Amino acid sequence: MSDLSSKLLLSQVYFGPKTFKAVKDLGDPWQATDAKLQALTQAMADELSLFEGAAQ
Repeated sequence: MSDLSSKLLLSQVYFGPKTFKAVKDLGDPWQATDAKLQALTQAMADELSLFEGAAQ
């Protein structure tokens, strides 16, 4: 449980506003619908562009 909680918390820190909202909308991750989990995954994928060029 703590592993999942820390990953969700860090997702809100490192990703952008779409991911932040998707995590908030998720509610209890153990009871989340497939649609909400997919929305979170999609938000993270959409915001990967925030990391482009960050390592340069």
